[in-house]
Amino acid sequence: MATENIALVISVASAAIASVSLGWNIYRDLVFRARALVSVSVVNLIAGNGEPPESWPTYISINIANMGPGPIRVQSINAQTGRWYWRVLRKRWKHAFIADDSNNPLSHRIPCKLEVGDSASFLLPFDKNCFLSGDFHRVGLRDTYGRSLWAPENQLRAAQKKFREAFPA
Repeated sequence: MATENIALVISVASAAIASVSLGWNIYRDLVFRARALVSVSVVNLIAGNGEPPESWPTYISINIANMGPGPIRVQSINAQTGRWYWRVLRKRWKHAFIADDSNNPLSHRIPCKLEVGDSASFLLPFDKNCFLSGDFHRVGLRDTYGRSLWAPENQLRAAQKKFREAFPA
């Protein structure tokens, strides 16, 4: 085999190895990242001491479950205004930071690290001045990489409906 043929074979082999390496990096960064399920709902905490249901405390619960393959560190609770078409066409939206209730012993503290399979619940007060009174179309959590993990919009709409029923304008 001539030297130019050997050089061609080595060049093709190194190009193939570089292509596989590039493909793996893209797969690892875009597809193989940590996944999470986020949900939002209005919940009652059952006291269990025989009190009537009207006296049970009501909270807004934002839950996250880490589905893997790596850990997630939750940094903040966020909300966003504006429908998707306003966000895309007009670039009009506002972000809001929602402070967690650090006085509630049943709520997880932020920041919190979730290993694969772990979950966390953040309980926020359900009162007339809660974030459900605003015109938010998305609510979710933000991780250390700045990725927003949003709850489904139908769950947020159901929570807003319960808020309007509890606190009519």
